Amino acid sequence: MWDSHEWGIGYVTVSSFVQMKGNTEASLISFTKIELETMLGEFVRMSDSSKVVRMQCQRWSPQTRNK
Repeated sequence: MWDSHEWGIGYVTVSSFVQMKGNTEASLISFTKIELETMLGEFVRMSDSSKVVRMQCQRWSPQTRNK
C-alpha cells in the first residue's frame, strides 16, 4: 500500500493504492482532495464512491501542534 500526491492549481490530491501479490497493476482504493484556499477536503473510498466524506482541515505547524 502506498500514497501518491498530486499538486494542482489551488488543490492537492492524495491517492492511496494497493497492489495485491501476483497482480501486475495497482488499484486505487481511496483519495482525498483538499482545496488549499479554504482547506475544505473530500475523502472518497472507491469501494463506496457514492458516499463522500467532507471535512474542514486546519493549517498547523510544529509549534501549534504541540500546544
